[in-house]
Amino acid sequence: MVKRNLSKRIIASLIDVIIFYGCCYVYVMYFGDYAGGSYTVSGTGVIPVFILWFLYFCAMEGTQGGTLGHLMVGLEVIKIKNEPVSIGTAFKRHIVDPLDLYVCGLVAILTIWNTEKHQRLGDLLAQTIVIDTGDPEQLRLKSDRQLIKS
Repeated sequence: MVKRNLSKRIIASLIDVIIFYGCCYVYVMYFGDYAGGSYTVSGTGVIPVFILWFLYFCAMEGTQGGTLGHLMVGLEVIKIKNEPVSIGTAFKRHIVDPLDLYVCGLVAILTIWNTEKHQRLGDLLAQTIVIDTGDPEQLRLKSDRQLIKS
């Protein structure tokens, strides 16, 4: 049975936001231009921010099964079908993050709460679910994915 894991997902997201925006802040402070009382990056200076986003969210999730936030709270992203999560799958999950995180994550919370497999928009697009690796019932889903009706 797929469970919501909502509190763990929120905590994982907060950890990820702190890590990602912390890294972006450091980058902008060291490589940005000081103008109008704050530091900014523009033009090609923005490219490293997108590379960092891709590496942190897509590459890490596609190779490790989750971001640092997910791994710290014991969550793992798995495909509904019996296939490994790839970097491409993780990219699909995160390309809609601006929609999912709209109004402090309200869209994600509502879709997790109201979909049969408790998926956010990114999960629906990538056909993934998020399981709690500390829950034996959910961990069993990882090996028994054929039991999850697509």
